[in-house]
Amino acid sequence: NKSWASLANTIPFWDEVYSVDVSKLKRNFSYRRSIFKDVRNLKISTIIQPTYICCLVTGDSIARMANATVRIGSAGDNTSKRGLQKKIANQWYTRLITAIPGNLNVLERNIEFTFGLTGINSENASFYIPEIQIEIGHLIPTKSYFLVFPASNGSYKMWPRERFASISRSLAIRTGYIPVICGTRSEFELCKWISDQIEGSINLAGKTNLLEAVELIRKAKFVLSND
Repeated sequence: NKSWASLANTIPFWDEVYSVDVSKLKRNFSYRRSIFKDVRNLKISTIIQPTYICCLVTGDSIARMANATVRIGSAGDNTSKRGLQKKIANQWYTRLITAIPGNLNVLERNIEFTFGLTGINSENASFYIPEIQIEIGHLIPTKSYFLVFPASNGSYKMWPRERFASISRSLAIRTGYIPVICGTRSEFELCKWISDQIEGSINLAGKTNLLEAVELIRKAKFVLSND
């Protein structure tokens, strides 16, 4: 996904990052056809698509069109509203990693898939976490702070802005930490409204890229968000 390609490029786990505009892939047939052609031209021998929830167009179809000899995917969830799509997509793989039914968070799903793929469980594995070298001193306050991300990719799951403002104000008073409101450029007005309700808060909406946001999260005391 091109939204986090810049982050992927800082991590030393791959030789090349090929970014895709996922929104365009869903809606633009000519763009989708060009992506399928590019992926096929890579002449991949093994392709891995680890997503538990069905991504028929943006994931599974790419795995199918790559024409790889080995195609590994997650057995996933075929009981949800995308169940039929998942049953179709699963036929495109040469190997499916077993997935436990029910609710697991993303980290647990990743561990489940990795164990199924490698046979190494998380207790016996050694993890290497890469460091991201980026300077954000110009963004963060000198005092301890917490982050507030009031927006989401779906308005149906967004907490009301009044509640974000209320709890952020209370937390600032209780902890002494500075509230830092974050979001994209399109979310600036929402973040500004919340920031205006809290004395001493900082509005960084539209002022950070993905790498800077990662560092802001790492250095924060805690994060308050919808997701």
